[in-house]
Amino acid sequence: MATQSVNVCCYQCSRWFISVESLREHLQNSPEHAVIQCPLCHYLFVTQSNLDNHRINKHNCRIQCNRYFENNKALEAHEASPFRHIPLGCPKCNIIFKADVDLDGHLAESHHYCVECRRFFACEGNLQTHLRSSKHKERTVPCPGMKCQKLFLSGAGLLNHLESGGCRSGANRHYVNALAVRYDKANVITNASRLLPGLDGYVPPKPPVIAIATASSFNGSQYECFLCHQSFKTLGRLNEHMQSPAHDAEIYRCPTKWEGCGAEFRTLSGLCQHVESQACGIRRFNQPMQDVIGDVTKALGKRLAL
Repeated sequence: MATQSVNVCCYQCSRWFISVESLREHLQNSPEHAVIQCPLCHYLFVTQSNLDNHRINKHNCRIQCNRYFENNKALEAHEASPFRHIPLGCPKCNIIFKADVDLDGHLAESHHYCVECRRFFACEGNLQTHLRSSKHKERTVPCPGMKCQKLFLSGAGLLNHLESGGCRSGANRHYVNALAVRYDKANVITNASRLLPGLDGYVPPKPPVIAIATASSFNGSQYECFLCHQSFKTLGRLNEHMQSPAHDAEIYRCPTKWEGCGAEFRTLSGLCQHVESQACGIRRFNQPMQDVIGDVTKALGKRLAL
């Protein structure tokens, strides 16, 4: 009968075995050995130094801080870092992890953390708003004005651009309000009690007549708005306030018929941003909201071809 070749050795007791399985069984069952197991691939070792060498060469591990890396290049970068001895622990709950990817996954799942930007957020809503921002999403919503080639992340961004008066087409918030009221005939997003009756339905109330503030608005320490008595450090800031929607009627509201919160807004962009952020949980209204904005922007596209 042919003799089976022996090719695996237990160096601690100088015994040879015919297979790795035989050696493994010997290491596990012999009282002479304190077997140590690799935590990643479960290979068995009889000394800590052998295990450490295995973890370094096979798993790109830095033994001193018990951290694993995706490849040798990442390990070398870590070795060169002055912070290499800092344990890989969660800064929020102090749980220790073996690899960066495990820590990142924990932070993203448990602590409102953006892995790509390495930023924590106060709540899940803030994180989701960040993830929908220009850092993570492409601008795909075009301005309908023919003289304007700007792109925006969402309807709220486009509306804010038009309402600001900064669009080259010449649109402003009063023009947007007029179109929104005209196309929202069922008063889904507009509050009829704050609108005025017109020939073909409701129209927005006229904006307050506000003259440009002058030096006479100075009250001895700051420049004061005569409508709301809010004070500003400079005359320029006061005029920005007076030209803003601060004194417009709150003609928009979060629709309660769509399980909204009923919050009121002075601008369509404010309502749109509220819906997009899902601040009150009105998630299923986002698409109908975008449809209304689509109708308004189509009308704007026809009228702003200047």
